[in-house]
Amino acid sequence: MYDATNRRTVLKASGASLAAVTLAGCGSSDGDDDSSDDNNDDSGGGAVEIEPDTEILFKGMTTHWEGKSPSGIEGEENPTIALT
Repeated sequence: MYDATNRRTVLKASGASLAAVTLAGCGSSDGDDDSSDDNNDDSGGGAVEIEPDTEILFKGMTTHWEGKSPSGIEGEENPTIALT
């Protein structure tokens, strides 16, 4: 009798699953959870109030967001903005 689920099929499925998990970042073991309150940001203050209808631009980095405009957030990493 022939078994449709042979060793090669199982190995292919396992490899594909491992590749998908790795590419999705689910298997990361770096322990970097951004839930702590001591995040050492250089914002130097509280929220920046921005007028309604103001266009907000960010530069997306792999480690943080960098404010581009308006000038109140320019150059700041992960700026806090107050939305009204």
